[in-house]
Amino acid sequence: MVKEGFTFNIHKTMPSKGMIIMKNIFKTFFKTFRILILFIGCTILFYYGIMWINQEYQNYKRYDEPEGKAVKAFQPIENEGNDWFSRLLLFYQNGE
Repeated sequence: MVKEGFTFNIHKTMPSKGMIIMKNIFKTFFKTFRILILFIGCTILFYYGIMWINQEYQNYKRYDEPEGKAVKAFQPIENEGNDWFSRLLLFYQNGE
């Protein structure tokens, strides 16, 4: 069942080795470029997320005096003076 005037040329249907190599190089380049774009996008998203969190905490007033029934938690001891050895022992005892 061959149509009249139909010729089958095997050289036009089979791609050459050079064409196959070029297609593989193009596919590899496209996949690499896609991963690069994904990495850059995630990096930019992470950067702006960190900047947003930083801006939220920068406006946080953590050194304001407490309101209500808050009690001051630290009072320096006045009678010891600047004895560095007793401060060192206190440091070792409390583990701070």
